[in-house]
Amino acid sequence: MDLAEVQHLVESGKVEYIKIGSPDIEGVYRGKRVAAKHFLNSIEDGFAQCDVLFGWDIAESVLP
Repeated sequence: MDLAEVQHLVESGKVEYIKIGSPDIEGVYRGKRVAAKHFLNSIEDGFAQCDVLFGWDIAESVLP
């Protein structure tokens, strides 16, 4: 799926939210849901993501 397809789904009202994120150091998906229109408006500049996601273990304890 490319950006044009996503844009079509959003504009047609078929998608309201998009989940964005990445795996943490142990492979657990960490992310957030954003409004689909916000996603389209922000795709060029990227999204803020907390750096601690890359230093948490599965119990959300910060690794040394």
